[in-house]
Amino acid sequence: MTIFIETQRLIINVPVLADIDNWYALYAESDMRDITREIVGEWLHHHIIEFKQYGFGMGSVCLKATNEFIGRAGLFHYYDTEGLQRDIEIGYVIHKHHWNKGYASELAVALVDWGFRNLTISRLIALTRRDNIRSQHVLERAGMRYLKMTESDGEDYFEYQILRSGWLKRDKP
Repeated sequence: MTIFIETQRLIINVPVLADIDNWYALYAESDMRDITREIVGEWLHHHIIEFKQYGFGMGSVCLKATNEFIGRAGLFHYYDTEGLQRDIEIGYVIHKHHWNKGYASELAVALVDWGFRNLTISRLIALTRRDNIRSQHVLERAGMRYLKMTESDGEDYFEYQILRSGWLKRDKP
């Protein structure tokens, strides 16, 4: 496995095709239960290509101490409704039995830091469902602020952002 980002307790590995079972199991417990193994495989393949092409994407998250897979997280290109790349987005999905341990916040902070240290961008965004209060709090702990309601794939989301200038003023981990 190739490490993309390492935090105090977690490792985000560059994804490989062998991750399909872990990624599929992650979505089987989520509110996206109608997602097929084929769709998850397409997502996985897309992120493998993104890592090769851009040096970032969604990776597989494991506990550092045990190497147990607990979710996926990373940065990826966000495309608007017209198919134009608008921004770089951070994202994360954690197995429910690993919630309330601070892992999502640890990942979000690490992703924001990696994005601004390694990419020439003025801001990062994140989308979250309107009813996902937990994720909104995670984004706020990472220094992101609510910007507006936006649409993605036919659904309304809250869009959060952090500007490079705001990140530069933060205390870094």
